[in-house]
Amino acid sequence: ASIDRIVLSGAGDDRPLASVDAFTDCVGRYRALGITDVVLHHPRAGDPYWDDPPDMLEQVAAGALEAARRD
Repeated sequence: ASIDRIVLSGAGDDRPLASVDAFTDCVGRYRALGITDVVLHHPRAGDPYWDDPPDMLEQVAAGALEAARRD
């Protein structure tokens, strides 16, 4: 319990930045597995692996990120 556990989520089917709900679900599933930190790649324009809304990172940071920290 004293060891932090981190996961790096890259391009794949998970798509945690597809929506605020997708981010919340992704973080919740990792938390249930004992993960303490989730790192996401920042989407880049033109990246063939990211076709999520360009402002989703800001939306997640504005609300869901803080909620995830409190849980």
